[in-house]
Amino acid sequence: MKNIVIIGAGTFIGGAILKEALFRGNRVKAIIGENEKIPVFSSKVQVVYADVLKEEGLYRHIIGNDSVISAFRCEYSNPNVYQETLDANIRILESLRKANVKRYHLVGTSGSLMFTSKKKFLESSDFPSQFLPCSMAMDKFYEDILKYEKEVDWVYLCPSANIHFGQRTEKFRIGTDAIMSDENGVSAISVEDYAVALLDDLDLSLHHREAFTVGY
Repeated sequence: MKNIVIIGAGTFIGGAILKEALFRGNRVKAIIGENEKIPVFSSKVQVVYADVLKEEGLYRHIIGNDSVISAFRCEYSNPNVYQETLDANIRILESLRKANVKRYHLVGTSGSLMFTSKKKFLESSDFPSQFLPCSMAMDKFYEDILKYEKEVDWVYLCPSANIHFGQRTEKFRIGTDAIMSDENGVSAISVEDYAVALLDDLDLSLHHREAFTVGY
């Protein structure tokens, strides 16, 4: 059993990660915004309401825990989504350093995955335009900041192109930094299996200071 902090536990992916963490018997501190809700309540969950962009003492909520997972996302309709996404991720990383928590899993974007040998998915016409500002900010944080982080043992887990509610099958493939497709050319993963892959990596320490992806 681990003591895990999940930032953004009320988001689509964060909620699935929270359920999986509890299923495995972990204690969780769920950090959510004032208007967010978590999908499950348990005696093993401590809910903390905090605005990541404004909370000066964010590190205090992290100190003493084994690991931090961030599924933080701004609203896609937010006109400042690019800058606020970038600022939030920088603030979270700074809080990890200050709290001296070494293990960090960040929910990445499929946009960071290589679509061709020379082009990322976010650079392709197939990438959904409504998600582009957030994805660009996540990718910039990954490329310009996270890749050079030496103090925190980070992992950047990118979902497949299509992540959706589905089933917890535990039957998926692990990839590196390129988008994966099944035999029908579909790039997909259920949010439940994404959460399994992330918690497997946390439990088994399979990746260190690198990105990887998961898909069928």
